[in-house]
Amino acid sequence: MASPQKENGYTAIANEIIEALARTRIPGEARQVLDVVIRLTYGWNRKYRQITYPEFTTRTKLNKGNVRRSLVKLIRHCLIERCEQGYCFQKDYEKWLPFPRKGVVNSDYPVVKDDYQRVVNTDYPPESIMTTGAPGKPSNGNGSREPKDSIKDSLKKTLSLEREVLEKKLRKLFPSCISIPKGISTEKLWLFLYKIGRGEIQKDSIRSPVSYMKGMLDEDIQALLDQETAAKQQKADDEKRRQKEKEEQHRLREENQEEMKGLISSFVAELEGQSAVGV
Repeated sequence: MASPQKENGYTAIANEIIEALARTRIPGEARQVLDVVIRLTYGWNRKYRQITYPEFTTRTKLNKGNVRRSLVKLIRHCLIERCEQGYCFQKDYEKWLPFPRKGVVNSDYPVVKDDYQRVVNTDYPPESIMTTGAPGKPSNGNGSREPKDSIKDSLKKTLSLEREVLEKKLRKLFPSCISIPKGISTEKLWLFLYKIGRGEIQKDSIRSPVSYMKGMLDEDIQALLDQETAAKQQKADDEKRRQKEKEEQHRLREENQEEMKGLISSFVAELEGQSAVGV
């Protein structure tokens, strides 16, 4: 029988936030992912936290695709944010955008474009915009499902929007790059912008972004992000280890100093005793 105790750990969260969550309809899988973000940030007294897909899947028992779609939903509806430091919970609940109720058509996201611009307009493209996954089958309002053509149109619109935002960022970095051929995949655009943001590609050394992207090898950008997260975690662990070793050395030094003081005091007392006997 489960017997959770506060003494074994707890997550400090304001009652006002709990009440706001109780008033907000959040789809089940998205709520599971949101709870993980809250647990790994507020639960550790941190605002941001790098969370990998394996962590999400382990804690929610959801597959990677469902986790990814849930993250996109939560970012679109402004419940969480993604930046270089990781994921964070948006505690200003007045900024949250409502999720549609079941049976209500939500084919157009009036804020999707602004949301993607906000997310992409950084030097660190998060995985939340890297693969949105196919959208769920929308209802036509009478309980039946819309035809597959509508789903394909919705997916095409989403991908087109992402492409438009990425191209806009590319033109901002390279004003002379007026057009980007369709032969340059969206994944190549993501990878190119990601590596510029990381400093792996020097912007000033690029004469023709299109030619450079054509010569780039295909890479899994999600794998790159996971590697970077692992590297940052390793760096943090190494720093903690060095700090612990430093504290241990300091403790030993203080103990040695105390021991030396004791020996000196004993030696002085012994000399004083000998002097007294000689007199």
